[in-house]
This record gives sequence, C-alpha cells and structure tokens, in this order.
Amino acid sequence: MTTPPPLHAESADPAPRLRGELVRLGHATRNPELSATDRKKVRRILNTWLPVAAAHRDAQSSRSATALWRELISDVRDSDTGALRPITTSSVYRAQNLIRALLEATQRGPSVEQLADRIRKSVANGDYPPGLVMPMKKLAAEVGYTQSSVVRVELAVNDLQAEGLVTVEPYHRFRIVGAATTHRPTQVADWLRVLIEGGVYPHSSPLPLVQQLARTISSSPQYVTLALRQLSDENLIHFQAGRRPTLRYDHPLIAGGGPPLEELITLVRLCAEARPTPVSDHDSLRQVCGRLWLWWRTRHMPQPAELDQALVRLIAAVEPLIRSSVARHPHDPQVQSIVRRAALTAAAPPPNDLDLRMWRAACLSTAVRELLDLTDGTPPRPVSSAGAAPSLGSGRSAS
Repeated sequence: MTTPPPLHAESADPAPRLRGELVRLGHATRNPELSATDRKKVRRILNTWLPVAAAHRDAQSSRSATALWRELISDVRDSDTGALRPITTSSVYRAQNLIRALLEATQRGPSVEQLADRIRKSVANGDYPPGLVMPMKKLAAEVGYTQSSVVRVELAVNDLQAEGLVTVEPYHRFRIVGAATTHRPTQVADWLRVLIEGGVYPHSSPLPLVQQLARTISSSPQYVTLALRQLSDENLIHFQAGRRPTLRYDHPLIAGGGPPLEELITLVRLCAEARPTPVSDHDSLRQVCGRLWLWWRTRHMPQPAELDQALVRLIAAVEPLIRSSVARHPHDPQVQSIVRRAALTAAAPPPNDLDLRMWRAACLSTAVRELLDLTDGTPPRPVSSAGAAPSLGSGRSAS
C-alpha cells in the first residue's frame, strides 16, 4: 500500500479540514439565494484548495485521473483567464465535488496507475481469464479500499478500456476482453443453432414463446429476440413480430431431425468420464443448480475450479436423469425436447471464455432442474453399461 502525500503544507492529515469545508459548503446551499457572506466563504474555500487540486492533476500518470481533475478544476475556474467562475448555487455544488475528490485522495491505498498494473498482471498470469466479469467494488475490497475509494478503481478501468483490455459493463462492473468475447445476441443465436440442429424443437410445432425460450437458455428476452432475427436472416426459421417462430423444414440443419438420443447420451457419458470424479458434496442437485443460476443472474464469477466442480456434479447426473425421465414419459414430445436440450448442453465442449462458460452452466442448471421435476425431484441411481436401460429410440419422437 502507498500513502498519498499531504494535500496541504499546513496539515499532515488534511482530511478533517476537508470534511469541515464540506460542512460549510452544505450550509451555503440551504437558501435558494447565496448571501454575500456565503459567496465570500465559497471563494475562500476554492482559493485555498484549487492549487492543491492542480498539483494533483499535474502529478497524475493516469489519463482518466488527469481528465477528472481537469474537469473538476475547470468547473469552478476559467481555464483561459485563471479566474474563479461567478459564485452561484450551482458552483457551490461543483465546489463540493472538488472537495470530495480531494478527500478521496487522502485515502490510503494503491494509486490509479498501480491498480491498472494490478489488473494487467492478473490478466497476463491468467488470474483474470477472458470473459471474466468483476464488480468494481469487489476489486476495491481486495485492495482494502473503503466505499468512497471505488472511484480509483473506476478510473483504472477507464484507462484499461482505452487500451482495449477491458470493457465497462452496467452496474459498475468490468469485463476482461479476449478472443472469445462476442456480441451476446450472436452467442445466443449460435447456441440456438446448436439446439435446432440437435433436434430439440419438433417440426410439428412452433418454437417456444420468446419469454419461455429466454428462460430455458438463461438469457434476456431482448437478446433472444435479436438472436431469432439473426436466425431468420439466415433462413433457418420464420420469425415475425407477434408470432411464435417456426423452423424452415427445408433447411439442411433441420432436415436430419438431429442425432439419435442414445448417441447424445453416449457423448454425455464420455464427457462425464473425462472429468475428474466429483468430491463429496453435501449440497443436493437442486442446490447446485440454484447456486449456478444465482452466480449467472448476479454475475458473480466464482473461481474456475469452483465452477468446474459444480459442472461435474450436474454432468454426472444428466444420463440417469434422462433415462428416468424417458421411462416415466416415453411418448411425450415435450419431455423429448427437454432431455435433448439437457444432453446437448452437458455434452457441449466447455468454452474458454469464463463468462460464456458461466452462461452455459446456467443453461445446464435449468435443464437439470427440469429433469428433476420430471423425475419427481429424486435423482435415480446411475445405470451401469451392463444394466438394463429404458429404450430411448433412434431419433426425434413423433408428436
């Protein structure tokens, strides 16, 4: 940790003085019209602290921090003449912003440039993989910042966004950019294309409603709508506003009807066998599903090993759940759609992009919960390769 230099020669710790200045500025805003005494008070505060703010501006190596200080100063002082701007009620609020920034600068901790270097190193050594979405508050907490000092993290992230290393996300989060980072509706369209080619959606009925489709693939309806339009432009589906999308029967991806379900089950089994045996976990499958779904909904990025451990649990459960679901509902087209979606999701190669992997895990958790509902919530025992298993048919079930 580094300690910022004293902000004023008269005080080794300027924070109490700055807090007092904020109180005095607050008193000045109580009346709609500023009195002569209030104007004199605001002028005195600005003349005292503007040189300190200018020194901070000149000492910055961060572009974003320099731009911030320049803006704060120019809000209260004319950049051409160097004179204070007319003291009005609005200029009092601008003076408060300047004093708050100076108060934040007294906080201990890494500088903006040091924070940016920390993120660069974490990306370089793989601690922050491509696609990782991190709340800025979480990074601030890791370096011991208080709530007010999150602004340094925001400035560091802005610098890295200008470098192309990260992108700023809503709700004060940032995403690590990588080769796998893609436009979200395109990712949704790619996944829907896999499900369509895998025979998840029957020819004889339209695709689910947008809201239902969004729920099953853990995406927002807006992204699903954009993805459906993209697939419509590819002549894979018919999609018009106000109508449910339908498949184009003559498209090469649809004509085959998808691989036999038993073939998909084999892929799931191979995928489960290729992963390490899950360690003892007292959480039920529903709890694991809920944890994955919550991680995705809140964009909480767990450690990759923790995410992989949860995926191992679900993938290992997919085959017995599918066999039990088909045994209970052998001729139900909706069940056939669910089990195909679960098998395709479990057998799909895991993406390198951590954010994509989180989304795929959320899709799998939704499918596993639907399978649990089909089996009355009781996961069946795994079926050995030598044991009897319910017949799954050779392809898509008839409607």
